[in-house]
Amino acid sequence: MSDAVAPEVLEEKVLTDVSQFEALSNPIRMRILQAAADPVTVGVLADRFGVPKTRLYYHVNFLVAEGLLVEVDERMSGARVEHIYRTVARSFTPGRELLEDVGDPHQAAKLVAGLVLDSAKSESETMLEKKFRGESVVGDVGRVQLRFSGEQAQEFSRRLERFWQEFQSQSNESSDDKVKESYSFTFAFVPMDLGTES
Repeated sequence: MSDAVAPEVLEEKVLTDVSQFEALSNPIRMRILQAAADPVTVGVLADRFGVPKTRLYYHVNFLVAEGLLVEVDERMSGARVEHIYRTVARSFTPGRELLEDVGDPHQAAKLVAGLVLDSAKSESETMLEKKFRGESVVGDVGRVQLRFSGEQAQEFSRRLERFWQEFQSQSNESSDDKVKESYSFTFAFVPMDLGTES
């Protein structure tokens, strides 16, 4: 066992380097970070994901090098040392100065949208696959088109922000008598007529 004391899990880690976005843009790395909310070994991850350990070591090492995953302990497994990892934060967000340093608004937009939506796509696929297999799982995916005036859109946006902040604060309150599962709430409330750049 290691004598090092692992840092506490942060509620939010502010990303300060473009390479951290690249680390998070890979679906398997996002799955690793989600699974490592509690300490876990590469062997356990490989069994859970149904992929070879050798494939995961590359991604785990990448996440460790970017400061997104940390080794919290080690143990003997037969004659080998098995490393135990945990995510450094419950959520990740881009630092404003990082986005300003990117310089290209198109690239900054791609980084932020990718960080949010790529992980949501991966999580949604996993949830839907479980539903299609007949497993009992709470969650849903949908898309709705709304027609609002400018004032209505602003009010909807304000209410949406208050809604998720309220539930985020409730989810962070400790409760000894209830086991909590992690859920992801992702939203994109955007005008549809802005046009797209290639």
